[in-house]
Amino acid sequence: MMNKSKELQELARRELRLPAPAPSATRAARRLNDHHLRTCAGFYGSNAAAGGGRYFGARVRAGKLEITPDFGETWQIVEDLAGAAFHDHNGRPIYL
Repeated sequence: MMNKSKELQELARRELRLPAPAPSATRAARRLNDHHLRTCAGFYGSNAAAGGGRYFGARVRAGKLEITPDFGETWQIVEDLAGAAFHDHNGRPIYL
């Protein structure tokens, strides 16, 4: 019985090391829009995958996340959603 318990513990440790799946575009758009509505301060791209600058909205078109720097006049596609990172006006990360 002791070996079975150790095997289960090892299996649990391995599962914890698995990489997290990439967030869906719908979930990312919802989180970014919720953050903007809650803080009224927009959100910022933290790396090259997210682009630089301040953004005020997010949407999903054709399965791709799009973000807008000007309240909906123009939209930029985020090609690498798994590599994209965003933060708020205080530098705190926004978890997608």
